[in-house]
Amino acid sequence: PERTIAALAGAFELWRAPGSEHRARLAREHGVFSPAMIDFGVGAALEGWTASALERLRARELSGVFSAPRVTSVWLAGSIPPAAFSAIALPLLAGSAVYAKPSTADPASARLFAESLRALDPGVAAAVRVGADPKALDEADAVVAQGSDETIASIRARVPPARPFIGYGHKLSLALIGTDVDPATAARSLALDVALWDGRGCLSPAWALVCDSPRGRAAE
Repeated sequence: PERTIAALAGAFELWRAPGSEHRARLAREHGVFSPAMIDFGVGAALEGWTASALERLRARELSGVFSAPRVTSVWLAGSIPPAAFSAIALPLLAGSAVYAKPSTADPASARLFAESLRALDPGVAAAVRVGADPKALDEADAVVAQGSDETIASIRARVPPARPFIGYGHKLSLALIGTDVDPATAARSLALDVALWDGRGCLSPAWALVCDSPRGRAAE
């Protein structure tokens, strides 16, 4: 675990470092978001992914006796890079090797993240493969899938019932602004959440619900 944590933390540091070449390469190859969005969004998303945070996460989630799946197949969807990074990193953190199928909308993020791991620790990076072989769904010891509800149902039907399966289907997020929040502060925060990743993220708010107390506060 210590070696894996060090490699992951080092890779995240490469991605969030000022002037990161990894972010610059992703900005050139991504094709969905602007370079400015890639630069800001990736740096902000990975700000807290330090070695100590990864250690705490592993200790909290794996507090008892635990045997990780030998290989976890990760089926990615969407176009938001940090979602691909975490989907690969979390099974590794648990002690599982990873076979990752990139999203058709974003074939670059998974591949470049695997390359950044290889730059830090080729041994840890050897536990990651990026490909598109559907047999991975049949042969992996666990499956994690992202996508539409229909995609999740289709993949789930293929995975044997006794095999661990985690599916992340359609999500819709709301912003709730209570009475104790300054309207100007709320507006700035909401503007960032709406603009980040062009509103395509699972956490991108589709609606803002504002407590109108005193009356007129919501309009403000």
